[in-house]
Amino acid sequence: MDEHGVLSMTTAERPRLRALELRESVDPSMHGVLLTDPEGLFRDTVFVPQGLMPVLALFDGERTCDEIAGLLERQFRQPVAGSDVLRIAADLDERLCLEGERVESRRESERREFADLAVRPLRHADSGGYPSDPSACRERLDAVLSSGRTEDRVGSGARLLGLIAPHIDLTRGEAGYASAYGALAGDPEPAEIVVVFGTGHRGPSSLLVPTAKRFATPWGDVACDRDFLESVRSRLASNDPGSLDAWESEEILHRDEHSLEFQVLFLRHVLRDRRPDFRIVPFLTGGPPATKSTRSNAHVDAILETCREFGPSRVMFVAGADFAHIGPFFGDPARIDDASLERVRAADLSSLAAVCSGNDVDFLQGIEGDGNARRVCGTTPVWFVSKLVSALGGEGGRTLHYGQAVADDRSQCVTFAALAFDRPRIAV
Repeated sequence: MDEHGVLSMTTAERPRLRALELRESVDPSMHGVLLTDPEGLFRDTVFVPQGLMPVLALFDGERTCDEIAGLLERQFRQPVAGSDVLRIAADLDERLCLEGERVESRRESERREFADLAVRPLRHADSGGYPSDPSACRERLDAVLSSGRTEDRVGSGARLLGLIAPHIDLTRGEAGYASAYGALAGDPEPAEIVVVFGTGHRGPSSLLVPTAKRFATPWGDVACDRDFLESVRSRLASNDPGSLDAWESEEILHRDEHSLEFQVLFLRHVLRDRRPDFRIVPFLTGGPPATKSTRSNAHVDAILETCREFGPSRVMFVAGADFAHIGPFFGDPARIDDASLERVRAADLSSLAAVCSGNDVDFLQGIEGDGNARRVCGTTPVWFVSKLVSALGGEGGRTLHYGQAVADDRSQCVTFAALAFDRPRIAV
């Protein structure tokens, strides 16, 4: 309802539930589901009792409240009033759970607010293993890096062209971050322009969604290389104008996304003394890509041509990417056992081998061939880094670390990895 207690017309006519995440309530006194908003329009969870789930299942935007009441009457063989369904819709509308005028107004307001910001603010500081206090954060990241393997920190003496790092929280993913950014710490001459690809967990409609904003860190802002980004934009505008449709409208997806924030945090920490002038070119990714797609390859070509314009020796690529997500928490029917962990490990390692060898066809087929049963969420960032590294003649990838973060109750497991790609010995 609006400020006068009136339900928006679109919601009253045909209520439509938004694309929210549903989690089963673990509170034994509350039987039902919790709705969370991946879009970030509301912050707290919304509890829906189990008995109302059949009503929500019919909020598809196709039926009026009276029609929904009639269907429920026939299904449960007891009277259901259209006014009762309308009351439920009104409550969910007020909580921003239904598509309609209220939600569109909030979306537009938040898009404008974010567009006006010069700096993308910290959103995940004080999450697991990530202090917001500058001194505490520096100590924490120093401890993460020192926990890694000595060979990662020392490195091979070769300069890095590409890096794949986790985007899981710093507590569970510590070993992966230590290996990935330990390798960067061992780079004798780090690049000054870092093109960063992060999973867009809120599902961008575009393959790439950039922002030119500076990124805040506990120790100050990291600038975007606007000239590099504008060059990519210009090339795409010429080669595939439709690919730019969502660039501005979906920029707000950067606001709450952690996959890039964690990479910029580590980049700032590792490069603060050795390359204090480094800049980022941040992209959130949609997808998955298609190897033979004209649009997918147009994005790769635009970035590749821009790299050649600016000088490949000045640029490196980073992907913030996790791999499998399994267990009841993510919708699987049974709790995780050792056999399922081993199956996921084998599938993940096969995917990593394809990436290291530059075989993007096998990499995509291994994930998407079964409809992404593992729920790999880092496909597109990894694909971009692999394609760009190969095109610039980079050495085969090295798997530095593979990890599985398994919940104590075996309700979920998230897997992640760290990979490094050295520059070609002869510049391309």
